[in-house]
Amino acid sequence: MFPSDNVSGILRRLLNKSRIQVKTITTDLYSAMMITARKCFPAAQLINDRFHVQQLIVLNFA
Repeated sequence: MFPSDNVSGILRRLLNKSRIQVKTITTDLYSAMMITARKCFPAAQLINDRFHVQQLIVLNFA
């Protein structure tokens, strides 16, 4: 079992009505969590957090 499976199970306990109302979610760049967020909050816009985006740029262009 992956950690994202545990998170998904917990998030799915929330009422669907509540999950649909979530508008944005900030995530790191971990794909499993982005997939989990998309499945549990289908109407939300995913936003990658600034720290991880900057870190990726620095590591690849330094």
